[in-house]
Amino acid sequence: LTRLEGRRLAGIPHDRDGFVATDDHGRVIGIERAFAIGDVTNFPVKQGGIATEQADAAAEAIAADLGFAVEAKPFDPILRATLWTGEEPRYLYGELAGGHGETSSMSEEPPWPDQGGKIVGRYIAPFMAEATELPSS
Repeated sequence: LTRLEGRRLAGIPHDRDGFVATDDHGRVIGIERAFAIGDVTNFPVKQGGIATEQADAAAEAIAADLGFAVEAKPFDPILRATLWTGEEPRYLYGELAGGHGETSSMSEEPPWPDQGGKIVGRYIAPFMAEATELPSS
């Protein structure tokens, strides 16, 4: 069977499988002023929408740490997906933790606001919906 393994980055603490432990705001445990999101973290679900939610939590924490007047909400994992059936799509939604219990649903209409893109997120989805071209390097 396949087994997930992290990258084991030099100087970054990781578990025996190579994944980085973070708090509820994406701060790397054991390093000051370092954040990690996405597949490198030890969160067991690896999905783009989950990484976006981690990024939202980290962005708020960074802004709060810098003194901006924002509430740094903790990472609250919610899976959102579109199931292409060959006819009408179905929308899958699941709350993984955060005091909601583990819940899931399937519906004919998306149970999340349309943000004009593939990934639902507080910051990146609206940004991507407004972006018309890549910045020049």
